Amino acid sequence: MTMTISILNIVPQALAACMAISSPQSNMLVEPEPVMIILDSELPQYLNDSELEQLIRPVQKLASKAMYDELRQQFNLSHTKLAELLGLKHRSLYNWFKVPQSIRNYEQVEKRLLSLNALKDEMEPEHRPFIYKIAFSPIDGNPRFGETLLSGADQKSLIHWYDMLYDKFDLMA
Repeated sequence: MTMTISILNIVPQALAACMAISSPQSNMLVEPEPVMIILDSELPQYLNDSELEQLIRPVQKLASKAMYDELRQQFNLSHTKLAELLGLKHRSLYNWFKVPQSIRNYEQVEKRLLSLNALKDEMEPEHRPFIYKIAFSPIDGNPRFGETLLSGADQKSLIHWYDMLYDKFDLMA
């Protein structure tokens, strides 16, 4: 009996040592992360549509607002200029902040927000502050790119325009 208990205590330690030696990072011993056990009784059993809507809406509102704030900061745009790119008037922007689904063109704004975010991710960080100047400046810009932004083009079109105007962005930076 004592032999069985001691073997049961040794086997997990021996397995851990073998795994540490055979792993590609054998020179670094990594402690295993603790496992959290969630019991069925701790999970919600049923949510009706209104409860689910109440859970999702604040998260969606926060995600859109966070994306908006990041775009505004990365592109160095005022609220008015970014609202213009999203297809919103100044007053509608504040309504969108409070209750996103309250505005008429909610889906369109969300699509434009996602497209601009994809463009931001594709752009070089030093190019981002010059997007408005290149899109709307009569001297340095390309008015067709500005029209594309205002019309709410999809992310592929915006990235295509960025690739075409890369040299202009590079000269600005």
